Amino acid sequence: MAVRYLHRREHSAAELAVKLQQKGADATSAQEVILYCQEQGWQSDKRFTSMWLRNAYAKGHGLYKAQQQLQTLHQIEAHLIDQVAAELDLDWLALAQQVMQKKFKQISLSDPTLQRKVYQFLYQRGFNAETIHQAFHISDHMSCEP
Repeated sequence: MAVRYLHRREHSAAELAVKLQQKGADATSAQEVILYCQEQGWQSDKRFTSMWLRNAYAKGHGLYKAQQQLQTLHQIEAHLIDQVAAELDLDWLALAQQVMQKKFKQISLSDPTLQRKVYQFLYQRGFNAETIHQAFHISDHMSCEP
């Protein structure tokens, strides 16, 4: 059963445990099956995290949102998320700028009301405050250039 789930797509160990238990396996048996799948290289939280982060990036979602989802929904440890994010070397700041420019075509960040809207939008997309401020700063410099 576990192999069938893993054949379709990557699953976190926690997600796989829940699915196995829903199909009638007890917690101990589910953990033994997951351990076996990990030993065979069929299940990997690192590979799952990499897939999750790449998908979030492709959808225009920020790292903060992806981290929260991985930790709460899939019980992936923060150090593993940080390690995988560093290995992937995705440019989250550039993504924030792209998302901001796509949504707000002509950005004039001198308007405080627009600044709040842009900030809220990016925050809801999962970008942290530091990334948003850096994106504002870069966009402000770009709009000042001749």
